Amino acid sequence: MKLKQSIIENRNVFIILSLLITVLIRIPFLPKNINFNNDAVLYSENIEKEYFSGTYDVQVPGYISYIYLGRVINAFLNNPVRTQHLINIFLTFFITLFFFKLLESLNFKKYEAFIFTIIFSFNNIMFIGSLTGGNRLFLVLCSIILILISIKIIINNKSEFILLFSFFFGFFIGFRQDISFYFIPLYIYLFLKIKDYKLILFSLLIFIITCLCWFMPLIIEYGGFGSYIDKILNQRAVYNTSIILSKSKLSALINMARVFIYMLNAYLLIYPVTIYLLIKKQYSISKELFIILLLSLLPAFIFQLLVHNGNYVHLAAFMVPFFIILILNFNLYNIKRIIFSFCIILLLLFQFFGIHMFKGESFYKKATNVLWLQYSYDGIKSGQTYRLYDLKEEEN
Repeated sequence: MKLKQSIIENRNVFIILSLLITVLIRIPFLPKNINFNNDAVLYSENIEKEYFSGTYDVQVPGYISYIYLGRVINAFLNNPVRTQHLINIFLTFFITLFFFKLLESLNFKKYEAFIFTIIFSFNNIMFIGSLTGGNRLFLVLCSIILILISIKIIINNKSEFILLFSFFFGFFIGFRQDISFYFIPLYIYLFLKIKDYKLILFSLLIFIITCLCWFMPLIIEYGGFGSYIDKILNQRAVYNTSIILSKSKLSALINMARVFIYMLNAYLLIYPVTIYLLIKKQYSISKELFIILLLSLLPAFIFQLLVHNGNYVHLAAFMVPFFIILILNFNLYNIKRIIFSFCIILLLLFQFFGIHMFKGESFYKKATNVLWLQYSYDGIKSGQTYRLYDLKEEEN
């Protein structure tokens, strides 16, 4: 009995189990073909190029830190696909580690943190991001770390952690420049709460210096500041997916519906639990934590919904605060709840590995593949990303 109790209370046991499960389950399924992710092919090409060769052509805003990290690793592996896989395996490792720590900071028991870490890791967004190359998982890791630091600053009254927040904020923007938009509101809120002008000044200095470390090489790679701005003004990446910029409003509206389909699919069995807790008035959240999570969620959600809703990529940025809001009061204090949580894990595995895309030329089958089924392991193996414009002929 004492041995059983010591295992249940042993933090290291649950952390190691979490890391082993989340990392090892992915390795056998890493595909040789990552064409499913259109951007990953372009990343592979640029990872193999020389520094400052004048041939840098990653879509703006550039993702320079990711390409440079890839070049360093690829110098040893000499295979850009394996390089991208290795980066995502490392990211999965750190996401698991810090997500476990985040749940601990929210007073989840160690075995609860273990189970919910597995559930989070097994949602389809995380699986897709970790198996198809690219830099999406940096959105997840950044979100976890910045929320964790924000909790330290606001709830634990450790104002000096704003310096750490500034460093990681600037650091992660180098990997995904859209992060700057997602976390600026939270950054401003932290300043307003701290009210220490010396700390704010030093933190801004750290943020600016950190950003310059990746921004200067980025500008050089693109051939100068003017050339970089010109590429930004002439890029068309979001013109087919934005409700604001798209010529086809119907296409953009259908893409908006996809966002909610992905969100529903990711945590299908968790929603009823949250609704039940709300109805029974067993759900509670502190004002400070709610503001932190809301400011971490809304900017990315709005961007995904209105600007770039043709893909699932930006969901990775707000899945962390969204998941925490859902499971915050879902305490696993009896065997029935633990069994139910394992049922959630099995469902998530089935949703990703067990569902196959429809075959055939039917418009409705293709539409279902586009809207939902392609984001499964079967979709990855197809090596294709189906878009709404693929359906235009049948639609007309």
